[in-house]
Amino acid sequence: MTKSFYFKMAGKNIVNNRSGYIPYMFTCIMTIAMFYIMKSLTYNENVLQVYGGEAIRSVLAVGSSVLAIFSVIFLFYTYSFLIKRRKKEFGVFNILGMEKRHISVTVFLETVYVAAAALSAGLVTGIVFSKLFFWIFMRILGTQAALKWSFSSRACADTALLFSVIFLLSYLNTLRQIHLSNPIELLRGGQIGEREPKTKALLALASLASLAAGYYLAVTTDNPLSSITVFFVAAVLVILGTYGLFTAGSIFVLKLLRGNKTYYYKTQHFISISGMIYRMKQNAVGLANICILSSAVLVMISTTASLYLGMNDLIANRYPKDISMQIYVDHEGAEQQMDSLIDQKLQEYGITVKNLSRYHYSPAMTVYKDGKLYTENELDTGNVSLLSNHMVSVEIIPAQEARNMGADVKELNDKEAAVYEIGGSLEGGSFTVSGQEYQIVQKLKHMDISMGTADAVADSFVLVVKDIDAVKTLTSLLLGPDTDTQSTDGLIRYTCQFDTDSDKDIQSAFMKAVQAEITGDEGSSRNPEWMSLNGYIEGRAGAEESFYSLYGSLFFIGMILGSVFLMATVLIIYYKQVSEGYEDRERFAIMQKVGLSRQEIRSSIKSQVLTVFYLPLVMAGIHIAFAFPLLRKVMAMMNLSNTGLFMKGCALTYVIFAAIYAMIYGLTARSYSRIVS
Repeated sequence: MTKSFYFKMAGKNIVNNRSGYIPYMFTCIMTIAMFYIMKSLTYNENVLQVYGGEAIRSVLAVGSSVLAIFSVIFLFYTYSFLIKRRKKEFGVFNILGMEKRHISVTVFLETVYVAAAALSAGLVTGIVFSKLFFWIFMRILGTQAALKWSFSSRACADTALLFSVIFLLSYLNTLRQIHLSNPIELLRGGQIGEREPKTKALLALASLASLAAGYYLAVTTDNPLSSITVFFVAAVLVILGTYGLFTAGSIFVLKLLRGNKTYYYKTQHFISISGMIYRMKQNAVGLANICILSSAVLVMISTTASLYLGMNDLIANRYPKDISMQIYVDHEGAEQQMDSLIDQKLQEYGITVKNLSRYHYSPAMTVYKDGKLYTENELDTGNVSLLSNHMVSVEIIPAQEARNMGADVKELNDKEAAVYEIGGSLEGGSFTVSGQEYQIVQKLKHMDISMGTADAVADSFVLVVKDIDAVKTLTSLLLGPDTDTQSTDGLIRYTCQFDTDSDKDIQSAFMKAVQAEITGDEGSSRNPEWMSLNGYIEGRAGAEESFYSLYGSLFFIGMILGSVFLMATVLIIYYKQVSEGYEDRERFAIMQKVGLSRQEIRSSIKSQVLTVFYLPLVMAGIHIAFAFPLLRKVMAMMNLSNTGLFMKGCALTYVIFAAIYAMIYGLTARSYSRIVS
């Protein structure tokens, strides 16, 4: 055979199999373009000029890695659909006299053609649209800086290397299948898996148990501090359960339906159920993949979109007041020094103060169970995992300062406390710490205080005690029974919080000036009293850039990965329908010859496609419904406590995805019917 023969044959094979290659190449092009865009943003030095640039670059790098791993798995997997359909073609070539090495050369040239076309078109698409995506990314981050887009040769090189490796791996896998199969196996390659599968009751039960365990973890986990870890454990259990249920459970259900004579012996049910039973073994993995990808799209887009759209709630939850300064009271006169610094800078910047709060407090993250607050020593030596669902956040403040914040606090004695419950409740009329009992003499109805993120991640309480000495005493008891009050001096904090009508630029300048005085930076007065302060100042104005940097980049990556996962879902569905169409064509032709009408065939096709096609979507919806309580706690860890917003985001995402899914059904069902007919 001449060399030109191989080139011509490779080109002709691609044209003849264009129904499979065109969707595959389109997906390759889009995935390559997306990866280049992510990499070009990661390498863009201008991103570092944005507030939190290093963090943004780290997030983009993680997103690029996730996309790279997914691309390897997804493109390698989808290429197997193409090869499965072409095994019969390879078998014919082999029988007609082409040796396997000749077929291997032809397939290699086909791979080179596809790789060259996809890489060229993908990189050009990525480069052309990277400027647009750069502009979108900057708008999402909320930056006003005039940053320039730049071409990244390094991103081009990384993209070309990654996808060249993917195409090479796909070719080597095809080579393996060709050389390990005889001509008869190649001719029957498209019909592999046609035997009726056995019912695997144990696998079905184990999968159901795995799914139930994942759902149980998602629904019963109360502690947001452990929610992220639990989420990954639950996700693994649900994924394993999904694959097992689609593999074993679907066959079990179909055989149950077949055993129901009234249901089974109807034309459309008889044909669809018998067809699905014989092919469910190979269908199951594809259906499970569609379900998992659909769930990933729904989780990724709903969470990142909710975080971004709920930015105002996030900031308000994290920063209850416009500006807040805190110091550790670790030396005499620290409070007066902080007050003088704040007052002088307020006057210097002409800032008018509203809703001013100044108070001492001692914070603690501990465990409350059966009327007992656990000490640090007990938490260090005890089984914290058993107590984690009882984690609480506590702030201890003096009575007079609570009254200054609008609380109607009675006169308190030693070992007495008033409680302001922000989240959860302290049951009973007392609590114990280190063996000491405190009487709860009052439940407060109002106090101008918020614990910020703390009340979003755990039950939160303010314990009001007699005076500052009582604060030190209770703090020392929380450390352990042998702790003296002298060791708590550096743990007591003093804070000044207030709102203002001044614009954000003035607020930011004010906070920078105050922080400069503490650190003794250039331009400060270098007052030794202020430089001795151990603390920090923060506020909404300074946080907006930080929040937009983090959550904006997460939202952008969520949209990119969500789009790629959606493309993967579409392609898997398309190949699945086309593959089944070719497998069912002969079966329906035989049925038509023995008297089955076209209307009955169409009814049977509709019944089969609808049953199989919408099962992953329904299952993905069930996954999201059970995951919602756990996802809500993960969102709380990221400062989003607006459950209503997150619920709407999940529901809207599911509705939009279901609409897209239905459109895909319409397109692929027509392809299936056309092939069968």
